Formats: sequence, C-alpha cells, structure tokens
Amino acid sequence: MGLGQPSPGQLGQRAVVAGAERWPPVASTSPSCPSPSPDYAWAFYVFWLNPHEVCWCSKHKLKSLGGLRGPRVRALAMLEARWKVLSDLLVELRSRGADVPAEVVRDLRLSRSLIEAMRASPGHPELEAKAEELMLGVEAYLLAEAEVRLGPDRAEEWGRRLEEASLEAALGPAEVRFRPGLPRDRHWVRVKVSEDLPMDLLRQLASEEGVSAELQQDGFLLVSGDEGKVKAFIRRLAKHIRGQA
Repeated sequence: MGLGQPSPGQLGQRAVVAGAERWPPVASTSPSCPSPSPDYAWAFYVFWLNPHEVCWCSKHKLKSLGGLRGPRVRALAMLEARWKVLSDLLVELRSRGADVPAEVVRDLRLSRSLIEAMRASPGHPELEAKAEELMLGVEAYLLAEAEVRLGPDRAEEWGRRLEEASLEAALGPAEVRFRPGLPRDRHWVRVKVSEDLPMDLLRQLASEEGVSAELQQDGFLLVSGDEGKVKAFIRRLAKHIRGQA
C-alpha cells in the first residue's frame, strides 16, 4: 500500500487533488522541500507536519509534500477513503458466506450518497456528521463480523487499513530526500511539534512504544527505533490525528 506515484503534472503544480476539486498549489519555504524530483520511495505511513508541509518516511527516506488539504477537502477525502475500504471488506465477507443485514448495506449506501451530496453542496456540516455516524456503525459491525469469519489477525489488518486510508487521503504528491545521520536499518519519522501534536503527547507515545525521541533545531521531533515499534507509534499517532479531523 502507498500513496501512489504522482504524475509529472501534479508534481509541477504541487497540487492536492480530491475528486473533482483541486486544492490550490502551495509554495513551500521549507529547506526539506526543494524543487520537485522524479525520484520516489514507497511507504505505508504519512503525517501532517505543518500547514504547508507533510513528511513521511520509509527507513532512512524522507518525503516532504508541498501542500496539505484544507479541513473540508480533507474530511471529504477521508470519508471517501474509509467508505472504499468498508465496501471492499463487505465484498470479502460476502465471499466468505457472511449474511450481512440489509440495514448495514443500506447505511453504507446512504453514507455514499451523503458523501456525494457533500461534494455537490459544500458547507453542510450536518451531512458530514450523518455520514460519519452511519459509517461508524457499519465499521463496527463489519469488523466484528470479520473477526468471526476471517479471524482476529485478518480483522486487525482491516482495522489498520481503515486507519491508513483515512490518513493517506489527506495527502497528495511527494518528493524524496535522504535523511543523513541514521543507520540504514533504523526506522524513523519526523513529526512537527504543534498545538495539535504537543511535545508532551509525542514524548509520551514514544516512551510507551519504546522508541527514541529527539527534538531537533527546526522544531521537529525525530522518532526512531525498531521497525515494529516505530509502526506502533505511527498507528497511535494516526488514531490521534483521525480523531481531530
């Protein structure tokens, strides 16, 4: 799973695309986000760093994105991404013989209609709230059914897919830089300390997951450690970000 390889046109514009909407290009003033590059890396996890930059990493590689979606565009994109994962999960459960109640299928379809209404008629928070309510109910049922039909490990994997889809949906095309000073086998991520992601929270999560956390001069916290522990930290942070969206 990854964000997908951006087209040359998207890189040149530094644009984030959500359906028919195009978020205006944002020029980055960060030294970690130079001119667009045709070089790409792939990773599972991504993070907001500040209103004009996003970074994600795979081992020693750093990705800096030139724009972050606004709240309305982000909310719509995240709902769409979660809906797609839930739809895929429904298909898999039915292929395993699950008899999903008609009201669950109805709620999933209705949530899709609400998402389309949000796209056609922006500025109606009640549509987003209702779609979120319906999808949470569908998600709870399908994940519980997945644990029975597919087993706990597979159900947990679907839960991770939902988290990752929500987070990835907020982001757009990227470019790559190498991160010096760390062993090649050490996994890491840099997170911007902010009001939404305060130092106390980040250090607490890092401590609980057993990874190191070093504050750097540019205001970023460098979190590094074993692959599994860094990914556990990332999942905890993803849940926090999703709760704020």
